[in-house]
Amino acid sequence: MVARPRDRPIMLGEVKKSDYKNLAGCIMARRRRRRSRRRRSSFLPLVFRVAAILLIGGVIYYFTRPPETQQQIADTVAAKIGEKADDFAGAAQSKLANSEDVVRSPVATTARLISNQAITTDATDPQKNNGGGFFNFGKTTTAASPIETSGVNAASRRPVEGPTANQIFDAMMGIYANAKTYLDDGKIHLDYRKLGLPKREVMKFSTAWDRSQGGFRGELFESKIVGDGNLLTCYIFDVDTKNFGRQQLVIPYSSPTDFGATSNQPPLNQMLADDIARSFIGGSQDFPVANPSRGSRTILLPPAMTLLSNDLTSPWFQATAGKRRLEDKKIGSFDCYCIQSGGTSKAQIYIDKSSSLIRRIDFPVTMLDSRLLNSPDVTEVSLYATFPNATVNRSVAPEQFEVKAQPNSTTVRQFVELAHTLPSDYLGKTINQLELLDRNGNPFGVEKLQGKITTIAWIGNELWVPLVDQISQLRRSGLANFAFGIAYPPTLLSPLSTEVPRPVAKLQSKERLGIPLLLDSGAASNQLQLNEFPVLLVFDQNAKVQFVRSMKDTQWPDELRVVLQRLASGEDVAPEMLDDYLQHLSDYDESLKQVSAEALLASNVSPKNSQPTVPIRSHVRDTTVKLTPNKKWSQDSFARPGNILSLPRGTFGPAEYAIFDGFQTLNFIDERGDVLRRLKLDIPMDQGVSLIRIGGAEEPVLAVFERSGSQVHFFDSSLQLVSSFPKLSERHQGILDCLPLKDGSFLLSFSDQHGVYQFDPLTGNASSFAQSIASNTVASPTGASGLADGEIVDVKTGAVLVGNGNGENVALAVAGEALVSTVRTGPNQWEAIGWSPEFQSRWSIDLTSQLFDNAVESISGVLTASGDRFWAFVDAGDSVCLISDRGTWLGDFKAESPIHGVSLSAVGDDVDLVVSTADKVVCWALNYQPK
Repeated sequence: MVARPRDRPIMLGEVKKSDYKNLAGCIMARRRRRRSRRRRSSFLPLVFRVAAILLIGGVIYYFTRPPETQQQIADTVAAKIGEKADDFAGAAQSKLANSEDVVRSPVATTARLISNQAITTDATDPQKNNGGGFFNFGKTTTAASPIETSGVNAASRRPVEGPTANQIFDAMMGIYANAKTYLDDGKIHLDYRKLGLPKREVMKFSTAWDRSQGGFRGELFESKIVGDGNLLTCYIFDVDTKNFGRQQLVIPYSSPTDFGATSNQPPLNQMLADDIARSFIGGSQDFPVANPSRGSRTILLPPAMTLLSNDLTSPWFQATAGKRRLEDKKIGSFDCYCIQSGGTSKAQIYIDKSSSLIRRIDFPVTMLDSRLLNSPDVTEVSLYATFPNATVNRSVAPEQFEVKAQPNSTTVRQFVELAHTLPSDYLGKTINQLELLDRNGNPFGVEKLQGKITTIAWIGNELWVPLVDQISQLRRSGLANFAFGIAYPPTLLSPLSTEVPRPVAKLQSKERLGIPLLLDSGAASNQLQLNEFPVLLVFDQNAKVQFVRSMKDTQWPDELRVVLQRLASGEDVAPEMLDDYLQHLSDYDESLKQVSAEALLASNVSPKNSQPTVPIRSHVRDTTVKLTPNKKWSQDSFARPGNILSLPRGTFGPAEYAIFDGFQTLNFIDERGDVLRRLKLDIPMDQGVSLIRIGGAEEPVLAVFERSGSQVHFFDSSLQLVSSFPKLSERHQGILDCLPLKDGSFLLSFSDQHGVYQFDPLTGNASSFAQSIASNTVASPTGASGLADGEIVDVKTGAVLVGNGNGENVALAVAGEALVSTVRTGPNQWEAIGWSPEFQSRWSIDLTSQLFDNAVESISGVLTASGDRFWAFVDAGDSVCLISDRGTWLGDFKAESPIHGVSLSAVGDDVDLVVSTADKVVCWALNYQPK
């Protein structure tokens, strides 16, 4: 055989024919050996091939992506690797921490130091500090700052100076574990940017513990929890649900703690097992956090509740949690260590270097609703809580842990889901007026409903626009003989930003479906007393509301079809629906009885004099004042009377009062109650106004606006529009208040980062006045004052003039140099407080249930020629309470229907009280006379 190079293939011409047989045998033998090797180890090459294909595919995918996507992929991979490293280090550290060899074996001790060093080294990795992951991409998170950056890899980095993350964590856990008492108060913040504008949502909380008494007290979001060693109770102060149906949850203690046989551990875990309690206590009713499931460890609670309790857990305070030290930081006046702790869900904990108490915790933003995190309009999201006043081992008064029944509450062993609210309180009533506008701006009134069965759906916002398609399908499926309509609010007429089209465009595109679009400025929905959106109402041929239905579930089309068919056959279905609703309320009451906890509270031993009492008004009358009220006049020509402004005499001719009728019309009334002028204001069609102010140094200027509205409109004495502020193109979250100043300008408060502007309506000049945000403002003796987070503050400086130690200030009013406020001291417990010019309390008197409706000016004050002052307070019980400036009662006036406005006015020493209700305006002459 001819010799050939070793690396050259065999050529057939180089082999003799006599060698073919031997060559074929060699080849076959080689093939058999290959098959044998494949049978023995065929699995591993297959795995290698698959891995290689995936790797090559991944590399091709990576390098064909845009640079931004490449960075995101790299960040995600780095984050996943970091999480695995954290879990490995945490697991290793946990095993070592639980082993006796840690303190006896030099090898084990060295391994523990290596574990600690691995966590510390991980904190210095800049690749891990870039965030990454789906939820964090494009969001700002608190990144860990490198403690030591010299060197190329972990082996070449110098050790971190000072304690390790685990040593800091252990010291902190020891402080809480050995604390006899604990007190704190703080705030939970949600910060983010929406459409580039900074937003902040804040909720206050406080916690108190006393292990010797087994006592616990927590005020979290809108809930209050109190435990006295025998019973644990929870009450939810939620306005929207009327304090959650006035239910009070009561749970008995059952097991002693490790701190003494005489004390019991508050069963917080058992309380959180209640789905409704957990929803409120965990913050999902006030923050866009995902509603935690039962047994969830990522519930939004202050850390102390976990650290001081024996039955609550948290992923951030587990010994097995991976930890790493981040850059130190100053939190307020405290120098703090910062550590990151947790598994897949990590929190950053700022621990006071001197006391080892937690001063701040940054919760993982993944606790928030994914719809917020994934919204293209939302960036830079952070969720954190601060604890500036946390302290341990200070005495706590036993009264802090007193368990008592709340006024007018129903005690229950578990919360019961509330009875449904009737979507409209107008069910079964016939309407005589309806204020809607069609697409051409023409009125759509009651006459359009006469003679035919009409269904109108109020959609409320753009999220429910797809309901139009369902109504159209229903109409085409055999209901073409019935009339339909879609009512939408003015908010759909305005874009959310300059780059987003108007939401109403979605509705207009559906006009081809043949269903009229109707604009509701708010007058129609208020008249029909709509309690929720989206909702549909069915009117019969006589404009009687026969059927009301929420459209939030999928059953409404079937029910609507049946109702329309029954109405077409001449049936009256409204009484039947009312009876069903009354039965629903009866079933709810029966459910409360089944879980009654009255016996638990009755058995809880407490002194008789400590039993709660329902606050009542004092019957002590002012002994120096005599009032002989007399009705002067009554005016019932209004469709919807509202707030009232007493006009300075002569500024608008013989007019004494300006009164709203609806949300775009002003009426001027003289001293006899006659309407002198009725004027529809020249404001954009999609805007409404409900509040009115008067200012101007020489010429009077009227300012009209609506809280949460978009603009304040200014009119001169001839009711000609002078100016509006801000411009429609300048987007604000909403107006809080408008305060006239002596120089003719006005202060405008906005509920966003714009704070307070000073605006001159005659010149159009505007300037920033303050950065504080005040929900209610008055011109007090010290300048401009307002309400911010329940405290009376100086609007200019933000300095607190009156703290909220007595409760939450809700409304302010001023007359001359005197100022009053209403203060909520508890559920349905209110006080009226008169303040001196130096904001020292001069008098206080109990009220019962101050009106919550911000659309009503709930306080009015007047100063007579003799220097006496009177105050009128609107009560939620449809009455007006009159109080003298000495803090004593003058009288009560009960209205026949809900109050929409109140005003006191004085001519000399004669004082008049004017009250607007749902259907009329009445003036009472109080005939003030000194005794």
